[in-house]
Parts: sequence; C-alpha cells; structure tokens
Amino acid sequence: MKKLFVLLPLILSACSTFEISRYSVSEYTNKAIISRGIRDVNIGSFTGYAFFNAGCRLEGPVAASDDMTFSTYIQHAFIAEFITASAYNPSSPITITGRVNKLKFTPSTVNTTGSWDIAISLYSSNGQKYSFTEHYVFPSDTNSATACTKTADAFVSAMQSMIAKIVDTPDFMLLVDNNPKKQEIVLADVNSQLFAHQFLPSTKDDESQ
Repeated sequence: MKKLFVLLPLILSACSTFEISRYSVSEYTNKAIISRGIRDVNIGSFTGYAFFNAGCRLEGPVAASDDMTFSTYIQHAFIAEFITASAYNPSSPITITGRVNKLKFTPSTVNTTGSWDIAISLYSSNGQKYSFTEHYVFPSDTNSATACTKTADAFVSAMQSMIAKIVDTPDFMLLVDNNPKKQEIVLADVNSQLFAHQFLPSTKDDESQ
C-alpha cells in the first residue's frame, strides 16, 4: 500500500530589521573637545539597558550596526569622537565608563514626528559621576515601514546631539580631570562671583549704560 505524503506550504510573515548606520563623528563635537583642551581620556565599557523594546510597529526590530548591542554602539560613538579629536588614550589614568538608563523610541505621532529618548550615567575613575538625557525629535512618516526606517536613520543624529551637549557641560570637565576638586573650586568661585555681582551697588558707569 502506497503512502501519500502531502506537504503543506508554510506561510511565514516577513519581518525586516531596521539597522542603524555606523556612527559618524560630529564636526561640532570634534571642535569642542579640542577647544576645551580635553586630552588623554580612555573610554571604558557601557552597560546595557535591560528593558529596551527594539520592536517597531510590528515591522521588525531596530538594531545597531555590526551586530553590536546598543550599549556597545554608544561606547563606540564616544571612542570615535575622542579618537578623531586626538583625545583618546586607552592607557590614560582617567577612564570614563557608562550605564544606559533609558533607551526608547517613538516611530511617529499624529504630527508625523518621531523621537528618541536616551539617558545615560557617566562614571569617571576620578570618582565623579554625572547623568545626562537626550530627547531627540525627527521627521517621520505615517507609513509604518517608512517610520521605522526613519527611526533607525535618526539614531546617529540623536547620539551626535547628546555627545555634543555632554562635552559642552562643565560637569563633563570634572569627569575628565585628574584633579576634579580643583575644577570644583574654580567653578564654585566663578558662580559666587556671578552671584555677588547681582547684588553690588550700581556705579555711575553702570547707570550711564
């Protein structure tokens, strides 16, 4: 007796992966690192964000390039900026490590804009620690697949914006300084002078202006 085998086709739903481009350095950040005299900094490891939902509109996940985790991608973004500015030194006594506290994206809203929300804490081997946040808004689309593509495309710009703001803050100078207590005294002195100036009696020169 012959047996008849019937093969039923499997219908699989297609799923795309929206890959983020490799990080490209920011000209603004490059100039800021150089102008502020930041040199000889090592960038250590970044820990990941355990609750990140990478799925985008049932279209597929948003993924970092080269099969990296997002925490590693962010670490490499910092390294790229510091290498380009000749400020990276893996043998430096000052090492910056990081923790990703928040990582969330919205592909699009009713007004066809999307956003990335990123929060990280940076830790210096000199004992200093500071936290930073970025809310980056980008033009998106009502079409789901297009919105997810634009979301992936916007992550590089979101990271460029965040790193530029971080490098610009006085807090970051404390992270990369071998003598952060000295920096704190200088900053405190500047702030006290600005505060005192507000309450100084006006002079004739001030009144004439």
